[in-house]
Amino acid sequence: MAPQILTLRAIPLTPIHVGDGTELTPDTYKIAGKELLLFDPARVLASLAPPQRALYLQTLDRGDLEKAQQILGNAATEPYITGRVAVSDASASALRRGAGDGARTGRVHPFVRSGGKPYIPGSSIKGALRTALLDHFSKSDPQVKPRVGAASSMSAKHAALTKAAFDLTRDDTADDPLRFLSVADVEIPANATRIDRAIVIKRARDGSLQRNEMQMHYERLLAASDGTVPRERELTVTITLDEVAMRDRRRASCPPGRTFDLKTLHDAAAVFHWGRWQAERTRFFATESETCAAMDRLLRQVKIGTGGKTLAETGPQPAPNYWLLRIGRFGHFESKSVDGLRQGHRPQDKDRPQLSPGTEGISRTVVRTGSGSPECLIPFGWLLLFRQASP
Repeated sequence: MAPQILTLRAIPLTPIHVGDGTELTPDTYKIAGKELLLFDPARVLASLAPPQRALYLQTLDRGDLEKAQQILGNAATEPYITGRVAVSDASASALRRGAGDGARTGRVHPFVRSGGKPYIPGSSIKGALRTALLDHFSKSDPQVKPRVGAASSMSAKHAALTKAAFDLTRDDTADDPLRFLSVADVEIPANATRIDRAIVIKRARDGSLQRNEMQMHYERLLAASDGTVPRERELTVTITLDEVAMRDRRRASCPPGRTFDLKTLHDAAAVFHWGRWQAERTRFFATESETCAAMDRLLRQVKIGTGGKTLAETGPQPAPNYWLLRIGRFGHFESKSVDGLRQGHRPQDKDRPQLSPGTEGISRTVVRTGSGSPECLIPFGWLLLFRQASP
């Protein structure tokens, strides 16, 4: 029997950023209207007339970085533009400011790209599914928790969790049941990303939200939280599971201790990520009326069957045509953590650098949407996948 191939459509419910660790700096881009224009500084510099090049070098020698960047930007005419990305008003305004503004760094974090086009690595989605399966098997086997508890160090606990939950008999990827699951890279349609300013919020002891106003600008997917996602901007996600090979006990190598099918995978993801959605809403946004209204509205738009129920009422578990996942950067520790078992590390907390197993973080990275008061703060990372042509 051939491997099972599940093709799903998907829309970002909230902004999603998957980066490659690089940063754009003001000597590689300029802001024009509502676009960030990329250019190769070496090519632009080579195109400068001798007087301009001399001025540029003199400006650098004086340490006037902002002026030097302006010279390059002004010389980066259309033939030297290598890419364009939409930019929000908030980011455009901040990125235009002079380098003397202490809050401005001018750094922009781009989306991961291949051939100049942004995409979501299949590994990002597979990682979200893997954590859900770890959670599923750790709850179904009463031996997992004591085996993890017996490990002496945090790294050892991580290894013990994977080995116990997946019932691995040796440290070999041949045992890993996830090797029979693959997720293709996801192509992102044109004009489906925008650079936006990210804000860090922290829940204080008095219950209020504190904000970190440090300048952080990320290229992220446009999402349903920004408005309706047009059909041409829907994503296609392809999941392949070779269940027959996974269950074949005649294999020369040791077969995996755990096996699963697509239903188990869906149910594990539904329980795990739906729990994260609810926990985040309760802990960080319970007092933020605009945020709660916006997030509830996203799920009320998803109709389940013919009974008039919505995803907001049922959650994704009784809705096999829908998958809710947390992916990308700012998914936060608990979205990659198994409740009560996997222990986190917070190096900035000198007194308690190791989080207790299952402990949630104390901050969220959000995007501000709309211009109302109170403001609407939308978290990163939520992706809705579905079988129908449209949710």
